[in-house]
Amino acid sequence: MNLINRLIDVLRMNLDSTDFQKISIYTEYMIQMSKKMRVDYVLEYGDSLLLIEFRTVNNFEKIRPTWQKKFQELLIYKELMNYYLQHKKILLYGFIAMYEYDSNKPINKHIEYNQNQINYLAEYIKRYLLKNEI
Repeated sequence: MNLINRLIDVLRMNLDSTDFQKISIYTEYMIQMSKKMRVDYVLEYGDSLLLIEFRTVNNFEKIRPTWQKKFQELLIYKELMNYYLQHKKILLYGFIAMYEYDSNKPINKHIEYNQNQINYLAEYIKRYLLKNEI
């Protein structure tokens, strides 16, 4: 939740207030007819959806394989949702974060990495969800 809260703060600061207010956020969205598969977060803007799956890892070597696994899950989620959301554009985003603390001690390089990823996701949202660029 901390990461999504930080993302919301970045979006609030960087988006026009009208656009920001038009974004709806759903947490743990259950996909219909999927035997309880859930998307961590769904952002909705107009007729576009952004499915976001989060995962946290403890070292940089795990980022890529974890992202690949999460992206495969997202592709399945998109396919299932396309059955009943045929008029929606569905975008996908796998967010792999780093643990920011070790026994209450901050890990600065992980905090910096996560903030860079949040900023990148905010730009992705602005460019592809709000502006519908492809």
